[in-house]
This record gives sequence, structure tokens and C-alpha cells, in this order.
Amino acid sequence: MPFSICPFHRLPLASIVGFWLVLTLLLLSSGPAYAEWVKINENDTFTVYVDPDTIHREGNLVTVWQLVDFKTM
Repeated sequence: MPFSICPFHRLPLASIVGFWLVLTLLLLSSGPAYAEWVKINENDTFTVYVDPDTIHREGNLVTVWQLVDFKTM
């Protein structure tokens, strides 16, 4: 019989390693992200927060992450 179904079909090693690599990356990247956001300004239309852990100074230039929470669209 020229056609037979082999129950023990072997996958290439690269696809098995790739599968486990993708699975591991998905599990490790699904953790919560914590930030200590501090309220800077509150208004009738929006609230401004900053993350103090992201403040970086290079000479006269300061960079920081900010979050603006609009109360209405």
C-alpha cells in the first residue's frame, strides 16, 4: 500500500524549539506592570500624572513619562 498514516510523525527540531520559545515569552510578558503614578494637576477636564521612576536628566534636558486622564471625550 503506497499510502500509510504514520502515528509517530516527527516534527523538525526548529519548530519544537520555536514553539517553546514563543510559549515562554508569552508567559513571561503577561505579568503586571507597576508604576508609581503621582498626581500633579487636576482640572475640570483632565488630570495629569507623572511616573517619578522615569525622570532622567541630561544637562538642561529632563525627560519624564506623563499620563493625561481626560474626564470627558
